[in-house]
Amino acid sequence: MGKNGLNAILNLAGVSHYVDSYPPDNLEKGFDFSELSAIGTALEEMYGPRGGGSGLACRASYFLRCVEELRGPCRCCRSGFCCTATSSKLRIGLDAFAKMFVQLTDQETSVEEKDAEFVWTIVKCPCCWGRRNEDKPVCYISTGLLLEFAQVGLGRK
Repeated sequence: MGKNGLNAILNLAGVSHYVDSYPPDNLEKGFDFSELSAIGTALEEMYGPRGGGSGLACRASYFLRCVEELRGPCRCCRSGFCCTATSSKLRIGLDAFAKMFVQLTDQETSVEEKDAEFVWTIVKCPCCWGRRNEDKPVCYISTGLLLEFAQVGLGRK
């Protein structure tokens, strides 16, 4: 997308105050849900909902950098965790990942195991915040984070 593309998205989203002045790279709760939702909407408007908008939002997750900086839920990857069964890794990792969101953001997240699947629930979602009458999922950033978690957290990347 490049710097000009990013600036166009920020302007379209109504968050032009972030052009050349990004939020600080820290763990403070200073980035409002409405701003993240507006950026997701702008990506869809500029690149289309089926094409680049959803794909860019999905790939925009920076899970790898977060894991390296936070040494959060994937710290166990350096121990014998890599020899654990995949279903156990998923259960432990998804629980830790959800707790990280609850502790570091205002996002309310939970994980439930049902039969042979895990249900990741976001009650207070920053991607959907303020959006109404959506007839399709719009949580592409969250999807990207979960996909990266599955790759990195399970040692597949």
